[in-house]
Amino acid sequence: PENIALDKGSKKSFELQFRFPEKIKENYNITANVSWEGNSGKYFLSKVVEITVSEPLEIYKNTGSEVFVGNPAYVTISVKNIQERPVNISLIDLLPATFTMINNSEPVASVLDLDSLSYLSQDFVLAPEEMKTFSYSIKSEQLGANRVPQIHAYADLCGQLYKECSDSENIITVYN
Repeated sequence: PENIALDKGSKKSFELQFRFPEKIKENYNITANVSWEGNSGKYFLSKVVEITVSEPLEIYKNTGSEVFVGNPAYVTISVKNIQERPVNISLIDLLPATFTMINNSEPVASVLDLDSLSYLSQDFVLAPEEMKTFSYSIKSEQLGANRVPQIHAYADLCGQLYKECSDSENIITVYN
C-alpha cells in the first residue's frame, strides 16, 4: 500500500517491484484506488489490473531413447533467458545411473564426481532472450532402462534464488 498526495494538475509515476512466494500462481490482480475531492464532493476510482507471471527461464533436455551397450547416447541441453535483463545461471545436470561421460566428447562443463555420483556443472550469464545449447555424449556398459534426471538451473533474480527444472523426463533403454 502506498499513499500519494498530488497537487491539482500534477502527475506522478511509480515503479513497483513485487516479491512472490516460492510457489507462484500464473497471474495476480493488482488494485489501484484513487480518491479526490472536487466541487461536487468526494470521488473514488478503483482499477484492477491482472498481471501474469512468466517463468524466467526455458530449459530443455533431450536424449535418445535407445542405445546399445558401450555406444554413445547424445544429450542436448538448452537454456533460454525469457526476461528483459541478464541472468546469472548455475546449471547442474546429473548423469543417468550406470552412465559415464565419453572421454572424446567435448565437456560442456566441469565434470564432478562425489561418491561415484557424476554430474555436470556450468555457470554462465545469459543476456535477455539469449539461448545457450550444450551437447555431450554418455555411455553405459549395463543393460536396462534408465531414467534421465532433469536438469536444474539456479538463477539470482533481484537477490532471490530461483530454481527451475527441465520439463521432460526421458528414459534411455540400453540393449545388448
